[in-house]
Amino acid sequence: LPKDIANFIREYRSISLPIEQSDCYNIKCDQLSIADKKGVSRKKIHEISRLAEFIERKVSKALTIVDIGSGLGYLGEELTRRGYKMVGVEISEEHITRADTRRQLTSSHSFPTLHLNISDSEESAESLTSHFRDSEEKICLVGLHCCGDLTPSILKLFSQNDIFQR
Repeated sequence: LPKDIANFIREYRSISLPIEQSDCYNIKCDQLSIADKKGVSRKKIHEISRLAEFIERKVSKALTIVDIGSGLGYLGEELTRRGYKMVGVEISEEHITRADTRRQLTSSHSFPTLHLNISDSEESAESLTSHFRDSEEKICLVGLHCCGDLTPSILKLFSQNDIFQR
């Protein structure tokens, strides 16, 4: 290995932070039902908790949260517990199927997941905005793990469509 990489790995391995003692986890595993915590790692709980806290500080509960790349719906479940109206957007049929399974197991997964491919195209923008066009609700786009080109694509959608709250 290059010297810099070897040093990085050595320093990384020397860091120890006991997760159980960290105060940054507001979603306590022991407060969730077995169904709610099934399959959710401590790392994922941390990510969900921090993003949910940020959203709660910045976003009115009058808005509908649209979780782009919603996966199995963990973020949506936490935001639902916090009183938000949610819609998931996911391209993976496998993730949607698994999200549907979670919906059967936990009451906080009470939101739909749309099967859409979000890309940098007019068709993609039309696919997403058509689901909300007839309502007067404003939308907040969020994404916990926006892989590949998903982040620039949703930023472009946001900047070019009035339906999204600024």
